[in-house]
Amino acid sequence: MLDLTRVIAGPTATRDLAFAGVDVLQVDSTRRPEIAAQHLDTGHGKRSTRLDLASVWDRRIFEDLLSAADVVVTGYRPGALDRYGLSPDALWQRPWARRRGHQRNGVKPDPGPTRGDSTASSRR
Repeated sequence: MLDLTRVIAGPTATRDLAFAGVDVLQVDSTRRPEIAAQHLDTGHGKRSTRLDLASVWDRRIFEDLLSAADVVVTGYRPGALDRYGLSPDALWQRPWARRRGHQRNGVKPDPGPTRGDSTASSRR
């Protein structure tokens, strides 16, 4: 999971997922890294890195990380990541974005929403 969250709610949620066993990589901006005191609380169980998405080199590294990620969690204000091609719609177009759970023993995956935004509706 790539953790692109800031402030309290997002980092806390991804910390809890790390406690539950999810491999979380927190990606902070080199321009606005997480506050050290906050990281002491919300960084437990996570790996972390700092990347400048405006840098060609860092952007290549990020694209490799993004290609390997199963989940991306963002927590920036609407539009803040759009210039990097990370708007909700752009992420939704990624090849892995529509992957669903696997069928095992005749059990079908939950047909509920796969998008993590308010446009998804439950079909239960």
